[in-house]
Formats: sequence, structure tokens, C-alpha cells
Amino acid sequence: MSTSDDLQKDYESPNIRYLNSLGDSVFPILQREIQDWQAYEVGRAQGDLKSEVAAGTIPGDDSIASRTKRNHRRTDLIIQYRGQDTYPPFTTNRVPKSSVRDVIVGMLLQTCLNNRALVEFVGDYNSEFQKALAAEPGETTYYFTSVNGTDLHLSTFTITQKDSEDKDMVELTISLVVWTLTFQSSQWNSNKDYTKEDVKAGKLITKAFVKVDV
Repeated sequence: MSTSDDLQKDYESPNIRYLNSLGDSVFPILQREIQDWQAYEVGRAQGDLKSEVAAGTIPGDDSIASRTKRNHRRTDLIIQYRGQDTYPPFTTNRVPKSSVRDVIVGMLLQTCLNNRALVEFVGDYNSEFQKALAAEPGETTYYFTSVNGTDLHLSTFTITQKDSEDKDMVELTISLVVWTLTFQSSQWNSNKDYTKEDVKAGKLITKAFVKVDV
């Protein structure tokens, strides 16, 4: 049985990945502020999750099933913090295993056309993301962040692959949430005393992220 202080180990799991496209045009100070904001979001979710584990509403053991449930809950909390509408999940049953990559990419491209950086990332056939798709059964959640000026383009998508009765087929589900937010540096900096503990906690956690800079 793990304690709530051990929950950062969940981020070592390969089923949660952070993808960043901050770009060379983003000023270094703004990059650091955005990275601190990401750490704050993660640290805040971690604190809330610890409370739920302590209350017994979320399992605290180190099994894969419990890690997956906790990562589900982290995603739910982050969606609540950002406070935007979600797209309904797209579900396709009995997809040929040989076509998993193409089906996932096609679904994502249909729903993220307003996010140019994500379209370019998803559509790059030679990217590490695409290469990994067909090789990752089970459930994987991706958090994508790109920056255009002070606008943050954020996406969270979860891809679930399950074996079908037909060994050559797979059941595939994708859920996607997107946001476009304007990062207010002055407002962020004015709240540093309030956010510093969550930022500090979040930075310790982000060291274990499976991250891809795109």
C-alpha cells in the first residue's frame, strides 16, 4: 500500500504524457511563467488527489489499476480547473490492428482543426507520437500545450485500445478536450504568494513526466 506522499510515482507510468510546443519565438521569461503555471496546475491536482485518497474515495495502492484511476481523476480535476466544454468521445469498434494509427490520427485531425500546432504535431507521420500509437495498447492520456504570443492552446486527449474477440481487431475510444486561453503574466505574478506552494510541489512532480517537446 502506498501513502499519499508516494502518488507522484504515478507520473512514471507510461500512460500519461505531456507534449509541449512552446516555440523559439516565445520569450524565455514567458516560457518560465508558463512552465510554472503548468507546475501549479499539477501541484494543485496532486493536493486535491491526496485529500481524496486520505478520505478513501480514490484508491492509494500502487497497482496499475489504481494508478490508472488516479490518473483519470487528475484529468478530471484539470478539466474542472480550466472550466471549458468538452467534446464527446469518439468511439469506433472493431478497428483493424493494422489501421490503429491511421484511425486515431484521422479522428484527432477532425476535431482539432482550430489548433494549428496540434494539427501539425498529430499529422507528422514521422513523429514519435505517431510511431508510438500502434504500440501502446490500453489507455494513454496526452496533455498538449502550444503557445502563440500570449495565447495558450491546450488539449487533453485520452486514447483507449482494448482487445476485441477477433484477434486482428481492436476496440478504440478517443476523448478530446480543447481550450484556448490568454496567459496574463501580470495576474499570474500578482498571485505568486498564493500559488508558490503548489508550484513547488508541481515542479517536483514534473521531473517524472514522460515529456515530448515538439
